Amino acid sequence: MTDAYPIRMSFGWDTLPCWLANLSVATGVPVITAKLLHSIMPHLSLARAEKFVAPLNAAFARYSINTPKRVAAFIGQTAVESNQFRHLEESLYYSSAVHLKKTFPKQFKTTDAADYTRKPEKLANYVYANRLGNGDIASGDGWKFRGRGLIQLTGRSNYQKFMDASGVNVIAKPELLSEPRYAALSAAWFWNRMKLNDWADKDNYRALTKRVNAAMLGFKDREAFRKRALLLISTSGLR
Repeated sequence: MTDAYPIRMSFGWDTLPCWLANLSVATGVPVITAKLLHSIMPHLSLARAEKFVAPLNAAFARYSINTPKRVAAFIGQTAVESNQFRHLEESLYYSSAVHLKKTFPKQFKTTDAADYTRKPEKLANYVYANRLGNGDIASGDGWKFRGRGLIQLTGRSNYQKFMDASGVNVIAKPELLSEPRYAALSAAWFWNRMKLNDWADKDNYRALTKRVNAAMLGFKDREAFRKRALLLISTSGLR
């Protein structure tokens, strides 16, 4: 959704909650590998893909993303939301006012979008103010709780709900969602909360996409990644 994203992430298992660190992948769940992720998303390097293998397999097991259809749908959505797992934080840097108005049409019906180009923090605090549990513009919540993770979890209320469910304090440290382990976990948690497995099971990918991105941005790309993922999972024996 943005013109550019910062790439600053770390990885490790030393501070994971015990339930996640000790979780094993259930029998029958498609097993994610770095090679598979790279094959689905060619711009994702093998080295970077490796950082998502353990977090994804654990998150999939926890939230029953456990069939080829479900896994493929998840990857299709998150591949677009995170620009092929490379950008885990929304920068909101827009160089084009036209692009900005297209992305946030309601917020720029009367406001001049040109005043917000190349000003990501100002933009975040404006477009996300007084919504999604955020405070007003002056609170800075829009920028602090901007989209993060593989599915771009956004807004104080969503961060709070994820924290309540996981025990990971992303209110005090929202940047944790920019780490692969929590980027994957938060996306799977959101997937479960929105009951997206049900839509994948029904092959209703338009309804599924609308629950991830109400504007249906990038639907064709989401479908292309999903179909590629399903083909590779189904023919690789990873199930």
